[in-house]
Amino acid sequence: MDRAEAEAIYDSGREVCVEFIVGLANRFAQHEDRLKRLEERVRRDSRTSSRPPSMDPLKTRAQRRAEARAKAKELMRREREQRTAGGQPGHRGAGRELKPSDQVDEIVDHYPERCGNCGARFDDGQRRSRGRSGRFGRRQVR
Repeated sequence: MDRAEAEAIYDSGREVCVEFIVGLANRFAQHEDRLKRLEERVRRDSRTSSRPPSMDPLKTRAQRRAEARAKAKELMRREREQRTAGGQPGHRGAGRELKPSDQVDEIVDHYPERCGNCGARFDDGQRRSRGRSGRFGRRQVR
């Protein structure tokens, strides 16, 4: 429709203009419905319908890689939120119970010579006890 046709409809009176606008609105609604149905049909694949995977539209290699990367990233993020380092709550563990300090024949303190990160030497003042038991860690030998 061009400007001359629009002005002719306007000049023909109020009733004709209203009918024309209502007709346009109905056609617009029909086209919106049709567009919605067509978009749903395009989005349909084996995951969202009963169609077999062979009927899915082909994806480029880059699209498949991007989807796989996004899925792996999401799984790693979820796992990081759920688990902490070390033994998980509720796990019994496989070690044996340590004897109390008063039932042990000998206690030998072992401290690292150097820092595992920067390689700096530890002097005697830095080799002090830590932890709940007063030592860095405990290991029991038969």
